[in-house]
Amino acid sequence: MVSPTQHPPLGIKVLIVSTGFGGITAAIKCHNKGHQVILLKVFTELKILALWDV
Repeated sequence: MVSPTQHPPLGIKVLIVSTGFGGITAAIKCHNKGHQVILLKVFTELKILALWDV
C-alpha cells in the first residue's frame, strides 16, 4: 500500500465529532492535507480521543 502524500501544515484546526467510518476517514484526509485534527466521540462526558498535530 502506498502512503498518501502529506502536505505542509496549513494552520487550520478541524473538529470532527464522530468516530465512525466517515469520521475516521475525514480525520485521515484532513490530516493528510496538513490540517490539525481533533477527533471527539460522545461518552457520558465529552473527551478528546485523539489529537493529530503535523
